[in-house]
Amino acid sequence: MNRTFKNDRLFRAVDMLLFRENDIRIRVADACYILKDINQRELSNELYVELQKILDDACKDGSFEETAKKCRKKTYVGLAKRIYAIHYKNELN
Repeated sequence: MNRTFKNDRLFRAVDMLLFRENDIRIRVADACYILKDINQRELSNELYVELQKILDDACKDGSFEETAKKCRKKTYVGLAKRIYAIHYKNELN
């Protein structure tokens, strides 16, 4: 069965978070590079605002990698959960 998703980039980011074997901070940083290209028309306003907050949190030090180096894994687990929640809510709508 071939499953289609409402937003392919969001799906690819979640897939990266779940199935790559790197440190969670690296996976979140890589997922953010995919997510930063999503524009406002692709998500509801509520989900887009949440996505922007996640991207801001993941890029406080000028780049996703620099921020990831300075933050705890626990912080990035929380970001990963928030990204997954956006994907889940987007698929329900």
